[in-house]
Amino acid sequence: MKKISNFVLLIGLILSSNLVSGQASIKDSAIFTPIMDFSYAVQFPGGDMSDRFGINSSVASTFFIKTKSNLLYGLGGSFMFGGDVKEDEFLQTLSDENGAIPGISGLYSNVILSERGFTIEGKVGKIFPWFGPNDNSGLMVYASLGYLQHKIRIEERNGEVPLLLDDYGKGYDRLSGGLMTGQFIGYRHLGNKRLINFFVGFEMKQGFTKNLRGFNYDTKQEDNESRLDLLYGVRFGISLPLYRRPPQEFYYN
Repeated sequence: MKKISNFVLLIGLILSSNLVSGQASIKDSAIFTPIMDFSYAVQFPGGDMSDRFGINSSVASTFFIKTKSNLLYGLGGSFMFGGDVKEDEFLQTLSDENGAIPGISGLYSNVILSERGFTIEGKVGKIFPWFGPNDNSGLMVYASLGYLQHKIRIEERNGEVPLLLDDYGKGYDRLSGGLMTGQFIGYRHLGNKRLINFFVGFEMKQGFTKNLRGFNYDTKQEDNESRLDLLYGVRFGISLPLYRRPPQEFYYN
């Protein structure tokens, strides 16, 4: 996911160096500008996702191009993580009568489960400057299309359970992925003095996924069923508009 974020940032810097308009003032009119967003969201699962995970966090970066008509075109990615794993029945196949998992040395192992995932998505939207300090701020809405992937991260720190390590662990992690759609509605603020730039709003995501492993070791069955993974959350972040200041005008008598 770090490579994806770095790629998005690199694309943004390259495009901004070539496409930035240097003549307009953001407080006087709607302008063309690239924007780099960095954000955090608390997400609540729905659909099949709620059977596997609880509430999770998401950090994201998105590069937007905003036109003079306040249209938005973006490319971004996010990394999801959480500690509430509900689908943990597979551990029972490795547990003894006391509900603990014995290790190869005879000691009980310490298995930690967590959620990991990421998204990659293209975005198209618009800013409606009905309120805010200038014509570049206001109600922001966009739709997105991309890819969602998630899994159960299995951590056995002492290496006591070989069945949960390396390639064996992949038979239990429920790695899933597929097409994702999304929607966002909120407020974007681009300050007149370039000092305060942020956005906040409500987002929804719908993932049409399936198990990418195809087989679960604990159930000893194929897993090819289609999933509907839903995520709802509040996202807020800071923005870096990549426009230049308009040139100063001097008057001489």
